[in-house]
Order: sequence, then structure tokens, then C-alpha cells
Amino acid sequence: MKITAKGCAGALLVFVSQTQQAQAASCWSDAAASAAAVRTFDTMLMVGTLRCRTLGHDITPAYGRFVEHNRGLLQGANADLRVHFDGNGGLVAFDRYVTAVANHFGAGQPGLDCNDLSDIMNRANTS
Repeated sequence: MKITAKGCAGALLVFVSQTQQAQAASCWSDAAASAAAVRTFDTMLMVGTLRCRTLGHDITPAYGRFVEHNRGLLQGANADLRVHFDGNGGLVAFDRYVTAVANHFGAGQPGLDCNDLSDIMNRANTS
């Protein structure tokens, strides 16, 4: 898994920790919780890329490379999440979940600016 490369491990651990807390509170399987961590990480990068572009810092090419290099992992995570939500509210619940994760990152994250996002993606792209 390229996402869990040494350079991105710290950022990913934050999301895994948050996902594990959600798992404990809502009976998520290990596969669904891991998929949620991957989806959360990808969403943070995607939303951050869009926000940075509006601020005049275009990191879209780095995000595109990230998606290209991790396409299989990202698609697998989405498939695992869909399986989880098939038994827990279906497509409507999945869509609500994805929207809530994106909204969480919409205003940015304290201490994580466009340069940080670019560094995270560059490290993920070189591992």
C-alpha cells in the first residue's frame, strides 16, 4: 500500500485512530474501518486540493498522481465501504457518510496548509 508509506504514516495514523474510535462506537468491521481510514485520507487530500486551488496554490497534478498510483487501493476501500453500508442504510447512508467526511475537511484543518498537503502527496507519490 503506497498510502501507508513511511512519509505519510503520521498523517494516516491520525485518520486510522479516528476511524478506530468510530469503529468501537458503531460496530464497524476491521475491513470497513480500514476502508474508512483510506477514504478519509483520500477525501482530505481531494478537498484540500480543491481548496488550495481556489487560494491560488494548484496542487492538482500531485493529487492526480496520488490517485493514479493508488487507484486499486482507493477503489477497494470504496467497495469495502459499500459492503458495510449495504447492511447499514444502503446507498443513502453511504452518500451521507461520504458527504460528512468531505464537509469535515471543507474549511481546512488547523496546522495543515497547502504546502503540507503538497508534501504529503509528493511523499506518497515517491514511495
